[in-house]
Amino acid sequence: EAVEPLTLALQKMKDLPSPAAAWFTLANCLSTSGKPAEAQPALAKARDLAGKLPEKERNDLLTQVSLLELNIASKSEKPDAFLKAFENARNAVPPEKLPDLLFQRLHALLKSNDTKALLGTMADDYPVLQKGPHDGQATLIYYRALRDAKRADEARKCLEEFMARSPASPEAVRANVELSNARMQAGEFAEAAVLAQKAATAPDAKTVLGQEMYNEVQYNRGLLALKLKDANQAVQLLTALLQEKPVDAVRENALKTLGLAHSELKQYRQAADTWLQLLSVESLAKDLAFRDQLIRALFLAQDYKSTLTQLEAAAGIAGDAAKLSPETLDIWARSLFELQQFEESARRYQVLHEAAGRKPANAYACAVAWDRAGKPAEAAAWYEKAARQRDKLPEEAAGNVDALLAQAQLASGTGDLGAAQWLRKLAPAEDEKTFGAAVVALLKAADAGKLTTKHVAALREMMPQYPVENPRRYSV
Repeated sequence: EAVEPLTLALQKMKDLPSPAAAWFTLANCLSTSGKPAEAQPALAKARDLAGKLPEKERNDLLTQVSLLELNIASKSEKPDAFLKAFENARNAVPPEKLPDLLFQRLHALLKSNDTKALLGTMADDYPVLQKGPHDGQATLIYYRALRDAKRADEARKCLEEFMARSPASPEAVRANVELSNARMQAGEFAEAAVLAQKAATAPDAKTVLGQEMYNEVQYNRGLLALKLKDANQAVQLLTALLQEKPVDAVRENALKTLGLAHSELKQYRQAADTWLQLLSVESLAKDLAFRDQLIRALFLAQDYKSTLTQLEAAAGIAGDAAKLSPETLDIWARSLFELQQFEESARRYQVLHEAAGRKPANAYACAVAWDRAGKPAEAAAWYEKAARQRDKLPEEAAGNVDALLAQAQLASGTGDLGAAQWLRKLAPAEDEKTFGAAVVALLKAADAGKLTTKHVAALREMMPQYPVENPRRYSV
């Protein structure tokens, strides 16, 4: 109600007593009645006219102007305006109002993203703020600024000292979260887990942290449990978290980590089922590393059909099956073999053989697949490749490769029908069944014209090993 007569008086009266005070009073009324924008010109007029007053009156009025400017700025959404007003009014601020205004300045600097200026206030302002109601919130703001400024030790000390001052305050819960995160980033997983548990199990933790942050803490607890080799605890925590229906980013991380925990427990079916839920996430569906992880879980769960489905998808992502990792190509070939698709398995082993440096173990596996597919000629060719590097084969394969090569050559009519191997099987140490099979094989080789003079010489050298009364002599 005072605004209108004051405005008229200032407009009409030429010899108004104390015009600077009148303009200030108008500004005060406008501000109080919720018109801060209209108050600003009146304050500027008051400040201008105050220069004509005697020193004491001038200083008193300018103090009041500065405080009103500060009050108006404190209600605005412009941090720069508040910071300027605070600097002008700093010396005039009553001691009892200083903590609130210091905290407001801290927020204004935070909004301005001026970390350097924010930390510049710490030496003078933080001791004052520690004694007031804003200790916890101010501590968290200073902590994050120190952390972002790469002053990790000071940041941690700041939180730890606050925890010692106010262990039961709501901000102590958030402080535990921040300290846990810092410990986790430093690789101090056991300490981080303890702090995360304190935060999550504090009274009213969900209310203090908010549901979203609370869920993030629960995720970190699950992740830390896994890093500390407690996969069962990780499964328990992450399963409970997913029931809370967290936001997408937390849900995705929780599902990825839960799958890893199941894998650690050799629960491959559960791991695969967990990761399958993530294929609806476009970025993961196109992620070859994630798809490989899923493929391994399905293979270890002995779900070979689903493994093949994911392998086809992985080949599509890679652009060509040959571009997949040797480990993935091996799973492809083995899955086909387990499903008794032997010819396809053999072809996959051929791709793997080329992609993985032509290792004899892959040549041997390829030969076995061709053998099982009923293709002895192809099997013989691949057994021969494996036999050339038998010293690099696994022990069992190295012991079998010559016999399998001979059988494949005999069945396919290729090479010398395995004559050299069959000759070795005529030795006295062999049992009757093996000896008899060798004789039949060598007769076939002889009929096919595969026995060379070297083979015949070997037969003659063998004769003295059997005395005349031994029937084997006549077979030889």
